[in-house]
Amino acid sequence: MLLWHDLQFGWRSLARTPGFFAVAVLSLALGTGANTAIFSLLDTLLMKALPVKHPEQLVILTNPSDSGLAIGSEGGERGLLSYPEFLELHQQMRSLSGLFATQSGLAAYQGVIRGDQTEDIYLRLVSGNFFSTLGVQPYIGRFFDASVDKEIGQAPYAVLSYDYWQRRFGHAQDILGKTIRVRRAILTVIGVAPPGFFGETVGANPDMWAPVTMSLAVMPGRDYLDPLPDPTEKVMWLHVFGRLQPGYTLAQAQTEANTIFKRELEASYASLTPEARKQFMNQYLKLRPAAQGASNLREQVQQPLLVIFRRCRRCPPHLLRERNQFVVSARQHPAP
Repeated sequence: MLLWHDLQFGWRSLARTPGFFAVAVLSLALGTGANTAIFSLLDTLLMKALPVKHPEQLVILTNPSDSGLAIGSEGGERGLLSYPEFLELHQQMRSLSGLFATQSGLAAYQGVIRGDQTEDIYLRLVSGNFFSTLGVQPYIGRFFDASVDKEIGQAPYAVLSYDYWQRRFGHAQDILGKTIRVRRAILTVIGVAPPGFFGETVGANPDMWAPVTMSLAVMPGRDYLDPLPDPTEKVMWLHVFGRLQPGYTLAQAQTEANTIFKRELEASYASLTPEARKQFMNQYLKLRPAAQGASNLREQVQQPLLVIFRRCRRCPPHLLRERNQFVVSARQHPAP
């Protein structure tokens, strides 16, 4: 009975000060909403696996936090790979299956969908077995496959993301066979990816994917595919992923990858003087589990958001459980 009187008194007090009542309710809502939003971001970046087949089998041979490109060489751990280096690993690796390469950065390219009016299109270049290795199926149409890697510039295909198809084309069923011009490339749409699929990089959602062998048309001005006469000018711009073969460990795959990588470095820098070659040979690959994919946001936001989320003392019970789950996960799998 006493509790009921207290509740009535509190309600009447709040009713006499509606401004204070509104602020109190809003504060509670914002506090809960902010904590929910923070956890949602942390969950997406650090805990949630990629929406692909058996993500726990995926490994990445490059640094998942790197993006863009580098020219020349990197001392110590190699963050990204050149296309010729990817080809060597793809042809020789036995402990990994279905190696694929993907453009590490996501940029907006000027494209033309109809008429002559240009618009920004976020396109990512990938090798032919990108979709098959990730184990996803097209929503409509088909995906390109490893055959597109055989000849440079001979695979003018595009696969649209489901979101882009919905947003830009209104789910048009006649999208297959339509052409989209991206710089010098005229790409034919052959398929649409399934809902929720964004690729291998968290926080970067392409509008479409095209074969990496079309890079000369999509990015005219520099050849990112063939080895350059001067090996010290090689372009490193690719992430490389694969799946562990049954019976192999991550350590075994790393040993094999570095054996192949060192041979490629020796061949690439053979024309240099012994002194210069010694300097360029100081590079190695570090393999990591890649169930959560790549992300250059992960390293930047993990610690600040973790500090904020740890201070959530009055979260609802479900958020407290999720917070504790995240803290344990962050300790076991720190950002690289």
